[in-house]
Amino acid sequence: MKMKEITILVFSIIYTYVFSQQNRGRENSSGDYINLNLNRTIDLANNVIKVDTRILIKSNRIDPIYTYKFPVIKNNTKNLVFLKASIMTIGDNENITLKISPLREKSSDFEFYEFNFKTEPMNHEEERILLITEHYAEKLEMLPKKISLTQDQLVVYSDSANHVSFYNTNSQETRVLLPNTKTDIIDYTLQNVTKEKGMLVYTFTNGVAPLAVEKLRVHYEDNKPIASFTYAIKIVEVSHWGNIAIEERYKVQNIGAKLEGEFGRVDYDESGRKGGN
Repeated sequence: MKMKEITILVFSIIYTYVFSQQNRGRENSSGDYINLNLNRTIDLANNVIKVDTRILIKSNRIDPIYTYKFPVIKNNTKNLVFLKASIMTIGDNENITLKISPLREKSSDFEFYEFNFKTEPMNHEEERILLITEHYAEKLEMLPKKISLTQDQLVVYSDSANHVSFYNTNSQETRVLLPNTKTDIIDYTLQNVTKEKGMLVYTFTNGVAPLAVEKLRVHYEDNKPIASFTYAIKIVEVSHWGNIAIEERYKVQNIGAKLEGEFGRVDYDESGRKGGN
C-alpha cells in the first residue's frame, strides 16, 4: 500500500472516530428507550411546586446510547426554576448526577432537554432507574381572584395528569399531594383517579404514548400567603484592607387572592379560624 493511501486511510479512521464521539447519542428516537414503570409525585404543600419522578428505563438501542431526551410542556417552561436528573444502576444505591443541556428543536408544544450519561452509556436491554426533580414557581391560579376577609383562598393547579415522556411508557402512577390531609377540594379531574386522604392518585395501566398529554386540573383551598420576590439584590463591598461588608435588599409581595373590601379588625378577630386568610 502506498504512503498516500495509508495517510488517507488513517485520516478517514480518525475522522470517523472523532465524528462518532462528538455525535454519539445525539440522534434521539422515541424507540431508543421504553419506560417500564414510572412513579411521579406532585407536592402542592409549598408555593414552589415540587415534582419528583422515578422511572425504570430500558434501552432498546443495539449500540450504546449516551443520552435521554426529556420534554417540558411549553406553558410550564416559564415557571421552571430548577431541574435535576440522576441515574442509578439496578441494585446500586449510588446516584450519578447527569449533565442537563437544552436542545434547540422547533416544537409548538414542547421544549426539550438532554440528560447525558457521560462515560456510562446504556447498553442494549440494560435497565436503570432515572430520578428527575422539577421545581415550578408561581404556577398557581387564584380562583376567585378577589376574596373578602372571611372567605377561603381557593387556588387552581393545572398540569398533565401523566408524566409526559419522549418514549413509550408501560405503566405509571401520579400522586398529587394536597397541602394537608384536611384540605377541601372544590373540583378535580375525574379520569383515572382515586381519592385518598390528602391525596389524588392517577393511574395509567394501559400504557402512555410518546408526548401524550392528559390534562390535570385541581381546584382546592389553600389559605397560606403566596410570597414572591419582586426585587432582590446583594451588595458586596470589599475594602483595600480586606474587610468585607454584605448588604441584602428584598421586596416581597403576596401574589395570592386580592382582598375585596376593607380590612376590619373586629371582623378579623371574630372570624376565628378563617380570620386573616
